[in-house]
Amino acid sequence: GAHAQSFLRLACVLLDGSSMAWFTGDESVTVKPPASNVLAESPRIGISKHCLNCSLTHAELRCSRCGAPYCSAECQRDHWRTHRSSCTKPLPSAVPVSSGSGAANDLRAEMQGLSHTCWRDYLAHKKAFQREEIENIKKRQCFALAALQALQHLPERHRLEPVNGRCVVWILGARDGIEKKQLLSGGWEPLFNSLEVGWDVVLIGPEMQEDPHVLASSGRRVYTYACLTHEADMPQHLRTPSFVCAFNTGLGASVPLHMKSWIRTIVQLLIMGRPVLLTCFGLHEARMETSVLHALHADFTPHAEGGFGYVLEPDKPLSVCNAMFSWLCGSRLPESALQNEALPFVERQLQASQLFQFVKEVRSHVRIMSDPEVSAHSGWAEMYDGRFVPSLKRALEEDDDEKGGIQQIVRCTLKTVASACEIRPAARIVLDLGGKEVIERFRAWSTSAPWTRHGWMREEVSSRAKEAQALLQVCKDAADSDAEDIQVSDAAFSARLQVRASGGCALHERPLLSSPVVAVVAKGQSLESDVHRGLWIRVTHAGTKCWCLSFTGGEHVCDITYWDIKPWQPA
Repeated sequence: GAHAQSFLRLACVLLDGSSMAWFTGDESVTVKPPASNVLAESPRIGISKHCLNCSLTHAELRCSRCGAPYCSAECQRDHWRTHRSSCTKPLPSAVPVSSGSGAANDLRAEMQGLSHTCWRDYLAHKKAFQREEIENIKKRQCFALAALQALQHLPERHRLEPVNGRCVVWILGARDGIEKKQLLSGGWEPLFNSLEVGWDVVLIGPEMQEDPHVLASSGRRVYTYACLTHEADMPQHLRTPSFVCAFNTGLGASVPLHMKSWIRTIVQLLIMGRPVLLTCFGLHEARMETSVLHALHADFTPHAEGGFGYVLEPDKPLSVCNAMFSWLCGSRLPESALQNEALPFVERQLQASQLFQFVKEVRSHVRIMSDPEVSAHSGWAEMYDGRFVPSLKRALEEDDDEKGGIQQIVRCTLKTVASACEIRPAARIVLDLGGKEVIERFRAWSTSAPWTRHGWMREEVSSRAKEAQALLQVCKDAADSDAEDIQVSDAAFSARLQVRASGGCALHERPLLSSPVVAVVAKGQSLESDVHRGLWIRVTHAGTKCWCLSFTGGEHVCDITYWDIKPWQPA
Protein backbone atom coordinates (compact mmCIF):
# COMPACT_ATOMS: atom_id res chain seq x y z
CA GLY A 1 0.00 0.00 0.00
CA ALA A 2 1.36 3.36 1.09
CA HIS A 3 4.84 2.01 1.91
CA ALA A 4 5.15 0.38 -1.52
CA GLN A 5 3.96 3.59 -3.18
CA SER A 6 6.51 5.66 -1.25
CA PHE A 7 9.19 3.22 -2.37
CA LEU A 8 8.16 3.58 -6.01
CA ARG A 9 8.10 7.37 -5.75
CA LEU A 10 11.54 7.41 -4.10
CA ALA A 11 12.99 5.25 -6.86
CA CYS A 12 11.35 7.46 -9.48
CA VAL A 13 12.76 10.64 -7.95
CA LEU A 14 16.27 9.32 -7.54
CA LEU A 15 16.48 7.47 -10.82
CA ASP A 16 15.29 10.29 -13.01
CA GLY A 17 14.84 13.43 -10.94
CA SER A 18 11.23 13.79 -12.10
CA SER A 19 7.89 12.80 -10.68
CA MET A 20 6.95 10.21 -13.30
CA ALA A 21 9.57 9.38 -15.94
CA TRP A 22 11.86 6.40 -15.28
CA PHE A 23 14.73 5.24 -17.44
CA THR A 24 13.96 7.71 -20.21
CA GLY A 25 16.95 7.03 -22.43
CA ASP A 26 19.62 9.41 -23.57
CA GLU A 27 18.14 12.84 -22.85
CA SER A 28 20.32 14.93 -20.57
CA VAL A 29 19.33 17.92 -18.52
CA THR A 30 21.37 21.00 -19.20
CA VAL A 31 23.55 22.29 -16.38
CA LYS A 32 24.32 25.61 -18.02
CA PRO A 33 22.96 28.58 -16.04
CA PRO A 34 20.44 30.69 -17.99
CA ALA A 35 21.79 33.77 -19.72
CA SER A 36 19.91 35.96 -17.27
CA ASN A 37 21.73 34.35 -14.38
CA VAL A 38 25.32 35.32 -15.08
CA LEU A 39 27.66 36.37 -12.33
CA ALA A 40 27.83 39.95 -11.18
CA GLU A 41 30.39 41.65 -8.97
CA SER A 42 29.25 41.77 -5.40
CA PRO A 43 28.20 45.21 -4.14
CA ARG A 44 29.76 44.21 -0.83
CA ILE A 45 33.34 43.56 -1.84
CA GLY A 46 35.46 42.68 1.14
CA ILE A 47 32.84 40.57 2.93
CA SER A 48 34.25 37.06 3.25
CA LYS A 49 31.95 34.39 1.76
CA HIS A 50 32.53 30.74 0.90
CA CYS A 51 32.18 29.83 -2.79
CA LEU A 52 29.31 27.35 -2.99
CA ASN A 53 31.31 25.16 -5.37
CA CYS A 54 34.92 25.06 -4.19
CA SER A 55 34.51 26.58 -0.68
CA LEU A 56 37.09 29.31 -1.33
CA THR A 57 36.67 31.75 1.51
CA HIS A 58 36.88 34.95 -0.54
CA ALA A 59 34.21 34.57 -3.20
CA GLU A 60 33.75 38.09 -4.49
CA LEU A 61 31.19 37.33 -7.23
CA ARG A 62 27.47 36.83 -6.80
CA CYS A 63 24.74 35.08 -8.77
CA SER A 64 22.80 37.92 -10.37
CA ARG A 65 19.48 36.22 -9.66
CA CYS A 66 19.75 35.33 -5.97
CA GLY A 67 23.12 36.61 -4.72
CA ALA A 68 24.76 33.23 -4.05
CA PRO A 69 28.58 33.57 -3.70
CA TYR A 70 31.04 32.17 -6.27
CA CYS A 71 34.69 32.79 -6.94
CA SER A 72 34.44 32.40 -10.73
CA ALA A 73 32.06 31.80 -13.63
CA GLU A 74 33.50 28.27 -13.94
CA CYS A 75 32.51 27.46 -10.36
CA GLN A 76 29.01 28.76 -10.99
CA ARG A 77 28.64 26.52 -14.06
CA ASP A 78 29.97 23.49 -12.18
CA HIS A 79 27.55 24.10 -9.31
CA TRP A 80 24.47 24.98 -11.36
CA ARG A 81 22.88 21.50 -11.22
CA THR A 82 22.82 21.71 -7.42
CA HIS A 83 22.06 25.41 -7.16
CA ARG A 84 19.23 25.65 -9.68
CA SER A 85 16.48 24.41 -7.32
CA SER A 86 17.22 27.15 -4.77
CA CYS A 87 18.13 29.95 -7.20
CA THR A 88 14.90 31.85 -6.94
CA LYS A 89 13.65 35.14 -8.21
CA PRO A 90 9.99 35.95 -7.52
CA LEU A 91 7.45 34.91 -10.10
CA PRO A 92 5.61 37.86 -11.61
CA SER A 93 2.65 39.11 -9.63
CA ALA A 94 -0.75 38.69 -11.17
CA VAL A 95 -1.98 41.67 -13.15
CA PRO A 96 -4.90 43.36 -11.35
CA VAL A 97 -8.31 42.41 -12.69
CA SER A 98 -9.88 45.09 -14.83
CA SER A 99 -12.99 46.74 -13.50
CA GLY A 100 -16.35 45.28 -14.49
CA SER A 101 -18.66 42.53 -13.45
CA GLY A 102 -17.26 39.30 -12.10
CA ALA A 103 -18.92 37.25 -14.83
CA ALA A 104 -17.22 39.31 -17.52
CA ASN A 105 -13.86 38.27 -16.11
CA ASP A 106 -14.66 34.61 -15.47
CA LEU A 107 -14.34 32.18 -18.37
CA ARG A 108 -16.40 29.60 -16.52
CA ALA A 109 -19.53 31.49 -17.55
CA GLU A 110 -18.81 30.33 -21.12
CA MET A 111 -17.43 26.89 -20.36
CA GLN A 112 -19.09 23.83 -21.79
CA GLY A 113 -18.68 21.41 -18.91
CA LEU A 114 -17.89 17.72 -19.07
CA SER A 115 -21.09 15.70 -18.76
CA HIS A 116 -19.24 12.45 -18.00
CA THR A 117 -17.77 11.83 -14.57
CA CYS A 118 -15.63 8.76 -15.22
CA TRP A 119 -13.94 6.69 -17.90
CA ARG A 120 -16.81 4.22 -18.25
CA ASP A 121 -19.33 6.90 -19.21
CA TYR A 122 -16.89 8.82 -21.39
CA LEU A 123 -15.73 5.74 -23.31
CA ALA A 124 -19.32 4.64 -23.85
CA HIS A 125 -20.09 8.10 -25.25
CA LYS A 126 -17.08 7.78 -27.59
CA LYS A 127 -18.27 4.26 -28.57
CA ALA A 128 -14.87 2.89 -27.70
CA PHE A 129 -15.07 -0.81 -26.84
CA GLN A 130 -11.87 -2.36 -28.20
CA ARG A 131 -8.98 -2.61 -25.72
CA GLU A 132 -6.47 -0.94 -28.04
CA GLU A 133 -8.81 1.96 -28.77
CA ILE A 134 -9.63 2.40 -25.08
CA GLU A 135 -5.96 2.48 -24.09
CA ASN A 136 -5.16 4.98 -26.84
CA ILE A 137 -7.89 7.37 -25.66
CA LYS A 138 -6.83 7.08 -22.04
CA LYS A 139 -3.16 7.59 -22.81
CA ARG A 140 -3.79 10.70 -24.95
CA GLN A 141 -6.63 12.38 -23.05
CA CYS A 142 -6.16 11.50 -19.36
CA PHE A 143 -4.57 14.82 -18.36
CA ALA A 144 -6.94 17.01 -20.38
CA LEU A 145 -10.04 15.28 -19.00
CA ALA A 146 -8.67 15.44 -15.44
CA ALA A 147 -8.11 19.20 -15.83
CA LEU A 148 -11.54 19.78 -17.38
CA GLN A 149 -13.28 17.84 -14.64
CA ALA A 150 -11.34 19.75 -11.97
CA LEU A 151 -12.24 23.11 -13.55
CA GLN A 152 -15.89 22.30 -12.91
CA HIS A 153 -15.00 22.16 -9.19
CA LEU A 154 -13.04 25.43 -9.08
CA PRO A 155 -14.42 27.28 -6.02
CA GLU A 156 -16.76 30.19 -6.77
CA ARG A 157 -14.48 32.57 -4.87
CA HIS A 158 -11.80 32.05 -7.55
CA ARG A 159 -12.14 33.24 -11.13
CA LEU A 160 -10.86 31.83 -14.38
CA GLU A 161 -9.73 35.12 -15.84
CA PRO A 162 -8.96 35.63 -19.54
CA VAL A 163 -5.71 37.29 -20.59
CA ASN A 164 -6.16 39.47 -23.66
CA GLY A 165 -9.24 37.44 -24.50
CA ARG A 166 -7.37 34.11 -24.31
CA CYS A 167 -7.04 31.37 -21.71
CA VAL A 168 -3.44 31.04 -20.52
CA VAL A 169 -2.51 27.80 -18.74
CA TRP A 170 0.85 26.83 -17.29
CA ILE A 171 1.72 23.11 -17.17
CA LEU A 172 4.48 22.61 -14.59
CA GLY A 173 6.94 19.71 -14.62
CA ALA A 174 6.02 19.00 -18.25
CA ARG A 175 7.82 16.36 -20.29
CA ASP A 176 8.22 15.83 -24.03
CA GLY A 177 7.04 12.23 -23.89
CA ILE A 178 3.88 12.89 -21.86
CA GLU A 179 2.23 16.34 -21.74
CA LYS A 180 3.77 17.69 -24.95
CA LYS A 181 3.15 14.45 -26.85
CA GLN A 182 -0.49 14.45 -25.70
CA LEU A 183 -0.91 18.05 -26.84
CA LEU A 184 0.57 17.56 -30.28
CA SER A 185 -1.44 14.38 -30.87
CA GLY A 186 -4.73 16.16 -30.16
CA GLY A 187 -5.26 14.64 -26.73
CA TRP A 188 -6.07 17.99 -25.11
CA GLU A 189 -8.89 18.91 -27.51
CA PRO A 190 -11.63 18.06 -24.95
CA LEU A 191 -10.24 20.83 -22.72
CA PHE A 192 -9.64 23.32 -25.54
CA ASN A 193 -13.11 22.75 -27.01
CA SER A 194 -14.75 23.57 -23.67
CA LEU A 195 -14.17 27.29 -24.30
CA GLU A 196 -14.64 29.29 -27.47
CA VAL A 197 -11.45 31.29 -26.92
CA GLY A 198 -7.86 30.97 -27.99
CA TRP A 199 -5.48 29.06 -25.71
CA ASP A 200 -1.89 29.81 -24.77
CA VAL A 201 -0.34 26.68 -23.26
CA VAL A 202 2.98 27.13 -21.45
CA LEU A 203 4.91 23.89 -20.89
CA ILE A 204 7.60 24.29 -18.23
CA GLY A 205 9.97 21.51 -17.19
CA PRO A 206 13.73 20.92 -16.94
CA GLU A 207 13.46 17.63 -18.86
CA MET A 208 11.93 19.21 -21.97
CA GLN A 209 13.62 20.02 -25.25
CA GLU A 210 12.88 23.71 -25.71
CA ASP A 211 11.38 24.63 -29.08
CA PRO A 212 12.94 27.70 -30.72
CA HIS A 213 9.56 28.80 -32.08
CA VAL A 214 5.99 28.91 -30.84
CA LEU A 215 3.94 25.90 -31.91
CA ALA A 216 0.69 27.33 -33.29
CA SER A 217 -2.43 25.75 -34.75
CA SER A 218 -6.12 26.78 -34.95
CA GLY A 219 -6.29 29.10 -31.97
CA ARG A 220 -3.75 27.19 -29.84
CA ARG A 221 -0.25 28.43 -29.14
CA VAL A 222 2.20 26.17 -27.28
CA TYR A 223 5.30 27.63 -25.62
CA THR A 224 8.05 25.45 -24.16
CA TYR A 225 10.56 26.33 -21.42
CA ALA A 226 13.22 23.76 -20.56
CA CYS A 227 13.82 24.99 -17.02
CA LEU A 228 12.33 25.26 -13.56
CA THR A 229 9.29 27.50 -13.11
CA HIS A 230 11.08 30.43 -11.51
CA GLU A 231 13.68 30.40 -14.31
CA ALA A 232 11.20 30.77 -17.20
CA ASP A 233 11.69 34.14 -18.92
CA MET A 234 8.24 34.63 -20.43
CA PRO A 235 6.83 37.47 -22.52
CA GLN A 236 4.39 39.76 -20.73
CA HIS A 237 1.22 38.15 -22.12
CA LEU A 238 2.12 34.77 -20.53
CA ARG A 239 3.11 35.99 -17.08
CA THR A 240 -0.42 36.01 -15.67
CA PRO A 241 -1.95 32.58 -16.25
CA SER A 242 -5.67 31.99 -16.12
CA PHE A 243 -4.81 28.89 -14.13
CA VAL A 244 -1.86 26.57 -13.43
CA CYS A 245 -1.71 22.76 -13.65
CA ALA A 246 0.75 20.89 -11.44
CA PHE A 247 0.08 17.24 -12.25
CA ASN A 248 1.35 14.51 -9.91
CA THR A 249 4.14 16.65 -8.50
CA GLY A 250 5.17 14.35 -5.67
CA LEU A 251 4.68 17.17 -3.15
CA GLY A 252 2.95 14.60 -0.96
CA ALA A 253 5.21 11.67 -1.78
CA SER A 254 6.96 11.62 1.63
CA VAL A 255 10.29 11.76 -0.24
CA PRO A 256 11.98 14.92 1.11
CA LEU A 257 14.58 15.00 -1.67
CA HIS A 258 11.83 15.53 -4.23
CA MET A 259 9.45 17.55 -2.06
CA LYS A 260 12.15 20.16 -1.42
CA SER A 261 12.33 21.04 -5.12
CA TRP A 262 8.59 21.82 -5.23
CA ILE A 263 8.12 23.74 -1.98
CA ARG A 264 9.59 27.01 -3.25
CA THR A 265 7.60 26.78 -6.47
CA ILE A 266 4.37 26.30 -4.51
CA VAL A 267 5.19 29.31 -2.33
CA GLN A 268 5.83 31.49 -5.39
CA LEU A 269 2.52 30.36 -6.89
CA LEU A 270 0.70 31.18 -3.67
CA ILE A 271 2.21 34.67 -3.77
CA MET A 272 1.14 35.09 -7.40
CA GLY A 273 -2.44 34.35 -6.37
CA ARG A 274 -3.66 32.43 -9.42
CA PRO A 275 -5.74 29.21 -9.24
CA VAL A 276 -3.45 26.16 -9.13
CA LEU A 277 -4.67 22.63 -9.86
CA LEU A 278 -2.68 20.14 -7.82
CA THR A 279 -3.12 16.43 -8.55
CA CYS A 280 -1.63 13.38 -6.89
CA PHE A 281 -1.51 9.58 -6.97
CA GLY A 282 -4.02 8.92 -4.18
CA LEU A 283 -4.88 9.23 -0.50
CA HIS A 284 -1.34 8.44 0.68
CA GLU A 285 -0.03 11.54 -1.14
CA ALA A 286 -3.10 13.68 -0.43
CA ARG A 287 -2.41 13.38 3.31
CA MET A 288 1.08 14.83 3.07
CA GLU A 289 0.04 17.48 0.52
CA THR A 290 -2.64 18.61 2.96
CA SER A 291 -0.05 18.91 5.74
CA VAL A 292 2.26 20.98 3.52
CA LEU A 293 -0.54 23.30 2.39
CA HIS A 294 -1.75 23.75 5.98
CA ALA A 295 1.82 24.55 7.01
CA LEU A 296 1.95 27.32 4.38
CA HIS A 297 -1.52 28.58 5.41
CA ALA A 298 -2.70 28.11 1.82
CA ASP A 299 -6.26 28.70 0.71
CA PHE A 300 -7.09 25.27 -0.76
CA THR A 301 -9.94 22.83 -1.24
CA PRO A 302 -10.04 19.35 0.32
CA HIS A 303 -8.75 16.69 -2.05
CA ALA A 304 -11.45 15.18 -4.25
CA GLU A 305 -11.38 11.93 -6.19
CA GLY A 306 -10.85 12.33 -9.92
CA GLY A 307 -12.79 10.23 -12.40
CA PHE A 308 -10.06 10.08 -15.05
CA GLY A 309 -7.09 8.57 -13.27
CA TYR A 310 -4.81 6.42 -15.37
CA VAL A 311 -1.66 4.34 -14.89
CA LEU A 312 0.37 6.05 -17.58
CA GLU A 313 3.53 4.01 -17.03
CA PRO A 314 3.19 0.21 -16.73
CA ASP A 315 6.32 -0.11 -14.57
CA LYS A 316 4.56 1.87 -11.82
CA PRO A 317 1.27 0.06 -11.25
CA LEU A 318 0.46 1.99 -8.06
CA SER A 319 0.96 5.39 -9.72
CA VAL A 320 -2.55 6.31 -10.83
CA CYS A 321 -2.08 9.73 -12.40
CA ASN A 322 -4.52 12.41 -11.24
CA ALA A 323 -6.27 10.03 -8.83
CA MET A 324 -7.11 13.01 -6.59
CA PHE A 325 -7.06 16.77 -7.03
CA SER A 326 -7.18 20.00 -5.05
CA TRP A 327 -7.36 23.71 -5.95
CA LEU A 328 -5.18 26.27 -4.19
CA CYS A 329 -5.11 30.01 -4.62
CA GLY A 330 -3.13 32.30 -2.34
CA SER A 331 -2.12 32.13 1.31
CA ARG A 332 -3.63 33.70 4.39
CA LEU A 333 -0.16 34.84 5.43
CA PRO A 334 1.40 38.12 4.31
CA GLU A 335 4.04 37.61 1.62
CA SER A 336 6.91 38.46 3.98
CA ALA A 337 5.75 35.95 6.61
CA LEU A 338 5.17 33.26 3.98
CA GLN A 339 8.63 33.62 2.44
CA ASN A 340 10.70 34.47 5.50
CA GLU A 341 9.00 32.43 8.23
CA ALA A 342 6.66 29.68 6.99
CA LEU A 343 8.81 28.53 4.06
CA PRO A 344 12.05 28.11 6.09
CA PHE A 345 10.06 26.38 8.85
CA VAL A 346 8.74 23.80 6.39
CA GLU A 347 12.13 23.38 4.69
CA ARG A 348 13.82 22.64 8.03
CA GLN A 349 11.30 19.86 8.66
CA LEU A 350 11.94 18.39 5.22
CA GLN A 351 15.67 18.52 5.91
CA ALA A 352 15.14 16.71 9.23
CA SER A 353 13.18 13.94 7.52
CA GLN A 354 15.80 13.68 4.79
CA LEU A 355 18.53 13.40 7.43
CA PHE A 356 16.88 10.58 9.37
CA GLN A 357 15.86 8.66 6.25
CA PHE A 358 19.47 8.91 5.06
CA VAL A 359 20.78 7.71 8.43
CA LYS A 360 18.95 4.44 7.78
CA GLU A 361 20.43 4.06 4.26
CA VAL A 362 23.93 5.52 4.62
CA ARG A 363 25.84 2.25 5.12
CA SER A 364 24.19 0.73 2.04
CA HIS A 365 25.06 3.76 -0.07
CA VAL A 366 28.69 3.63 1.05
CA ARG A 367 28.79 -0.09 0.25
CA ILE A 368 27.37 0.51 -3.24
CA MET A 369 29.97 3.20 -3.97
CA SER A 370 32.80 1.05 -2.65
CA ASP A 371 32.20 -1.68 -5.28
CA PRO A 372 29.25 -0.86 -7.58
CA GLU A 373 29.54 -3.87 -9.87
CA VAL A 374 29.46 -6.32 -6.95
CA SER A 375 27.34 -4.49 -4.37
CA ALA A 376 24.83 -2.40 -6.34
CA HIS A 377 21.90 -4.82 -6.23
CA SER A 378 22.48 -6.21 -2.75
CA GLY A 379 23.13 -2.75 -1.31
CA TRP A 380 20.00 -1.32 -2.90
CA ALA A 381 17.84 -4.22 -1.73
CA GLU A 382 19.32 -3.92 1.78
CA MET A 383 17.74 -0.49 2.13
CA TYR A 384 14.32 -2.09 1.65
CA ASP A 385 14.70 -5.10 3.91
CA GLY A 386 16.24 -7.29 1.26
CA ARG A 387 13.55 -7.13 -1.41
CA PHE A 388 12.60 -5.24 -4.56
CA VAL A 389 9.12 -4.17 -5.57
CA PRO A 390 8.46 -6.44 -8.61
CA SER A 391 7.77 -3.58 -11.06
CA LEU A 392 11.03 -1.85 -10.11
CA LYS A 393 12.91 -5.13 -10.39
CA ARG A 394 11.57 -5.61 -13.92
CA ALA A 395 12.52 -2.07 -14.86
CA LEU A 396 16.08 -2.62 -13.64
CA GLU A 397 16.33 -5.94 -15.46
CA GLU A 398 15.16 -4.30 -18.69
CA ASP A 399 17.51 -1.33 -18.40
CA ASP A 400 19.79 -0.77 -21.38
CA ASP A 401 23.06 -1.24 -19.48
CA GLU A 402 22.60 -5.04 -19.71
CA LYS A 403 23.82 -5.29 -16.13
CA GLY A 404 20.51 -5.34 -14.33
CA GLY A 405 20.23 -1.58 -13.98
CA ILE A 406 23.51 -0.91 -12.16
CA GLN A 407 23.75 2.46 -13.88
CA GLN A 408 20.41 3.56 -12.40
CA ILE A 409 21.35 2.39 -8.91
CA VAL A 410 24.61 4.31 -9.20
CA ARG A 411 22.75 7.46 -10.28
CA CYS A 412 20.32 7.06 -7.39
CA THR A 413 23.07 6.59 -4.83
CA LEU A 414 25.12 9.58 -5.95
CA LYS A 415 22.12 11.88 -6.04
CA THR A 416 21.11 10.78 -2.55
CA VAL A 417 24.61 11.08 -1.09
CA ALA A 418 25.40 14.45 -2.69
CA SER A 419 22.13 15.94 -1.43
CA ALA A 420 22.48 14.46 2.07
CA CYS A 421 26.04 15.77 2.45
CA GLU A 422 24.62 19.30 2.38
CA ILE A 423 23.31 18.45 5.86
CA ARG A 424 26.28 18.64 8.23
CA PRO A 425 25.34 15.74 10.60
CA ALA A 426 24.82 13.46 7.57
CA ALA A 427 28.18 14.50 6.10
CA ARG A 428 29.91 13.66 9.39
CA ILE A 429 28.43 10.15 9.37
CA VAL A 430 29.65 9.62 5.80
CA LEU A 431 33.12 10.77 6.89
CA ASP A 432 33.09 8.44 9.90
CA LEU A 433 32.24 5.52 7.58
CA GLY A 434 35.23 6.29 5.36
CA GLY A 435 33.04 7.83 2.70
CA LYS A 436 35.57 10.44 1.59
CA GLU A 437 38.08 7.80 0.50
CA VAL A 438 35.30 5.62 -0.95
CA ILE A 439 34.06 8.47 -3.16
CA GLU A 440 37.59 9.20 -4.36
CA ARG A 441 37.94 5.59 -5.53
CA PHE A 442 34.44 5.67 -6.94
CA ARG A 443 35.21 8.72 -9.09
CA ALA A 444 38.17 6.92 -10.62
CA TRP A 445 35.97 3.89 -11.35
CA SER A 446 33.12 5.99 -12.77
CA THR A 447 35.34 7.68 -15.35
CA SER A 448 36.94 4.50 -16.68
CA ALA A 449 34.75 1.44 -16.08
CA PRO A 450 32.18 0.40 -18.75
CA TRP A 451 29.19 0.76 -16.42
CA THR A 452 27.12 2.91 -18.81
CA ARG A 453 27.06 3.75 -22.50
CA HIS A 454 25.56 7.20 -21.88
CA GLY A 455 28.05 10.05 -21.76
CA TRP A 456 25.57 12.38 -20.10
CA MET A 457 24.96 9.86 -17.31
CA ARG A 458 28.67 9.41 -16.68
CA GLU A 459 29.05 13.21 -16.54
CA GLU A 460 26.10 13.59 -14.17
CA VAL A 461 27.37 10.94 -11.76
CA SER A 462 30.90 12.37 -11.83
CA SER A 463 29.50 15.83 -11.09
CA ARG A 464 27.52 14.55 -8.10
CA ALA A 465 30.56 12.70 -6.78
CA LYS A 466 32.55 15.94 -7.05
CA GLU A 467 29.80 17.79 -5.16
CA ALA A 468 29.83 15.20 -2.38
CA GLN A 469 33.63 15.34 -2.14
CA ALA A 470 33.61 19.12 -1.79
CA LEU A 471 30.93 19.02 0.91
CA LEU A 472 32.77 16.30 2.83
CA GLN A 473 35.98 18.31 2.65
CA VAL A 474 34.23 21.38 4.10
CA CYS A 475 32.86 19.19 6.89
CA LYS A 476 36.27 17.67 7.57
CA ASP A 477 37.99 21.08 7.62
CA ALA A 478 35.42 22.37 10.11
CA ALA A 479 35.94 19.32 12.35
CA ASP A 480 39.75 19.63 12.14
CA SER A 481 39.58 23.29 13.16
CA ASP A 482 37.12 22.56 15.96
CA ALA A 483 34.63 24.91 14.28
CA GLU A 484 31.27 24.40 15.95
CA ASP A 485 28.87 25.19 13.15
CA ILE A 486 26.38 22.32 13.42
CA GLN A 487 22.78 22.88 14.46
CA VAL A 488 22.58 23.52 18.19
CA SER A 489 18.98 24.70 18.44
CA ASP A 490 15.87 22.56 18.41
CA ALA A 491 13.97 22.14 15.12
CA ALA A 492 10.55 20.60 14.56
CA PHE A 493 10.47 16.91 13.61
CA SER A 494 7.07 15.29 14.03
CA ALA A 495 7.36 11.55 13.46
CA ARG A 496 6.52 8.08 14.70
CA LEU A 497 9.62 5.92 15.14
CA GLN A 498 10.17 2.21 15.62
CA VAL A 499 13.24 1.01 17.48
CA ARG A 500 15.45 -0.95 15.09
CA ALA A 501 18.67 -1.49 17.02
CA SER A 502 19.04 -5.02 18.37
CA GLY A 503 20.20 -3.72 21.75
CA GLY A 504 17.29 -1.32 22.05
CA CYS A 505 17.29 2.45 22.24
CA ALA A 506 18.80 4.31 25.20
CA LEU A 507 16.86 7.43 26.19
CA HIS A 508 18.85 10.22 27.79
CA GLU A 509 17.75 13.04 30.01
CA ARG A 510 19.47 15.57 27.74
CA PRO A 511 20.96 15.39 24.22
CA LEU A 512 24.41 14.38 25.48
CA LEU A 513 25.98 10.94 25.75
CA SER A 514 27.18 11.90 29.22
CA SER A 515 23.62 12.65 30.29
CA PRO A 516 21.89 10.05 32.51
CA VAL A 517 19.98 7.24 30.76
CA VAL A 518 16.38 7.35 31.94
CA ALA A 519 15.14 4.26 30.06
CA VAL A 520 16.03 1.68 27.40
CA VAL A 521 13.28 0.94 24.87
CA ALA A 522 13.31 -2.55 23.35
CA LYS A 523 13.56 -3.33 19.64
CA GLY A 524 10.21 -3.09 17.87
CA GLN A 525 8.70 -0.55 20.27
CA SER A 526 7.30 2.76 18.99
CA LEU A 527 8.25 6.29 19.99
CA GLU A 528 6.74 9.69 19.13
CA SER A 529 9.05 12.63 18.36
CA ASP A 530 8.44 16.36 18.22
CA VAL A 531 11.86 18.01 17.72
CA HIS A 532 15.46 17.14 16.94
CA ARG A 533 18.86 18.66 17.61
CA GLY A 534 21.35 17.40 15.05
CA LEU A 535 21.29 13.59 15.27
CA TRP A 536 19.46 13.70 18.61
CA ILE A 537 15.68 13.21 18.55
CA ARG A 538 13.41 14.24 21.40
CA VAL A 539 10.74 11.63 22.12
CA THR A 540 8.02 11.08 24.68
CA HIS A 541 8.32 7.98 26.87
CA ALA A 542 6.04 7.26 29.81
CA GLY A 543 4.86 10.86 29.73
CA THR A 544 8.41 12.25 29.92
CA LYS A 545 10.42 14.12 27.28
CA CYS A 546 13.80 12.50 26.69
CA TRP A 547 16.39 12.17 23.93
CA CYS A 548 17.72 9.35 21.75
CA LEU A 549 20.75 9.39 19.48
CA SER A 550 19.62 8.25 16.02
CA PHE A 551 22.97 6.82 14.89
CA THR A 552 25.44 5.18 17.23
CA GLY A 553 27.87 2.30 17.11
CA GLY A 554 27.83 2.41 13.31
CA GLU A 555 24.10 1.68 12.99
CA HIS A 556 20.84 3.58 12.93
CA VAL A 557 18.68 3.19 16.00
CA CYS A 558 15.15 3.90 14.77
CA ASP A 559 13.13 3.65 11.55
CA ILE A 560 10.64 6.34 10.59
CA THR A 561 7.22 4.73 10.17
CA TYR A 562 5.29 7.99 9.79
CA TRP A 563 6.14 11.68 9.64
CA ASP A 564 4.29 14.91 9.20
CA ILE A 565 4.79 18.61 8.53
CA LYS A 566 3.74 21.01 11.27
CA PRO A 567 2.51 24.51 10.35
CA TRP A 568 4.40 27.67 11.23
CA GLN A 569 2.51 29.73 13.77
CA PRO A 570 3.04 33.48 14.25
CA ALA A 571 4.45 34.35 17.66
